[in-house]
Amino acid sequence: MPKISANTATSRFDKIALPKRIPFPLPFRSISVRMTAYRFVEGKMPKQKTHKGIKKRFKVTATGKAMHRHSGTSHLAYRITKKRRRNLRGTTVVAKAETSKIVNALIPSK
Repeated sequence: MPKISANTATSRFDKIALPKRIPFPLPFRSISVRMTAYRFVEGKMPKQKTHKGIKKRFKVTATGKAMHRHSGTSHLAYRITKKRRRNLRGTTVVAKAETSKIVNALIPSK
């Protein structure tokens, strides 16, 4: 088999020039990056906005814990046993790993 060098192209797609760097920022999948939104006021530092989607789904207690509804209760409940439906009522505390991200999105720094 002949050796293929960088100068010999086997098809028309082999010599496509790729950019050295991406000219635009790619969207991040991190929850902390997506939850930051700023409001710009002329002549002042930008203020961080409250994330409205998180505001509708979570509540921060006086001790700083985040509360949320149980999942799996909105529809197709006939498949779930009565005991499971009963236990899914009400709210529960969010895991500690996610609490700081939720609290930062709900209570922006002043």
